[in-house]
Amino acid sequence: MDLILLHGALGSSSQFSALAQALGGNYKLSAPDFAGHGGTPLPDGKFSIAMFAEQIVRWMETNRIEKADFLGYSMGGYVALYIARYFPGRVRKIFTLSTKFGWTTEIAEREVKNLDPDKLEQKQPDFAKGLKERHTEANWRTLLRKTGELLFDIGSDSPLKESDYHAITHPVTVCVGDRDKMVSFDETATVYRQLPNAALLVLPGTGHPLEAFDTEMVVFHAARFFGSK
Repeated sequence: MDLILLHGALGSSSQFSALAQALGGNYKLSAPDFAGHGGTPLPDGKFSIAMFAEQIVRWMETNRIEKADFLGYSMGGYVALYIARYFPGRVRKIFTLSTKFGWTTEIAEREVKNLDPDKLEQKQPDFAKGLKERHTEANWRTLLRKTGELLFDIGSDSPLKESDYHAITHPVTVCVGDRDKMVSFDETATVYRQLPNAALLVLPGTGHPLEAFDTEMVVFHAARFFGSK
C-alpha cells in the first residue's frame, strides 16, 4: 500500500526526510509538495484546502496510485481529511499530526500577524532565511501572503464542518502533542468524537514543530495504525 506524506503550511516535503528514513522499507512512500511550496510554481489563484486536495488527487492519478494511506502534518492532515470526504475512494487510512481544526477569524488574524515578511526578517532572521531556502528567494513573500489569505478563509468559513467529519468513515488517528501551543487537546478531541472510526493519540513532551517530534515514537504509532506493507 502506498503511504503519502503531506506537509504543513509554509512547509515542504524535505521536512519529512528523517521520518521517511525511519519508516524505511515498510511502505511505498511518496511526499509531494503542495503547489507553491518547496520551490514548486505558485498557482495564479488563491490557496485553498480544496485546491490542494484536488492537486494531490491529480498527482495520484498521474502516478497511477488508486488508493493510499495518508500521514499529514498540520495543514497536510486537514487536506487528507478533505480528500477522504470528497474523494473517499482514494483513501484507506489517515494519520494526522498536529492538525489545527479550531479556526476562527480571531485566531486567523492572530496567526497572520506572524506572517509579515519584513517583520520576520527583522525579528526572526533565521526563520526567514529558512523560508527563503525552502521556497526560493523569489517565492517566499508571495507564499506568506497567500498562506495568510488561506488562514483568513478557513477562519471565516471552515472547509470541513461537523457534518463532513461525520461522513468520513475511514479509519483515522488524530494525534496532538501535549505541549502544542497552536493546536489544543480540546479541538483535537472534538473532531475525534465527530469521526465515526477514529482514535485519539496524545504524544508526551511534544510541541507543534515537526522537527521537534520524536521520530521513533511517531513511527511506532504510525506502524501500528497502518500495518506493514
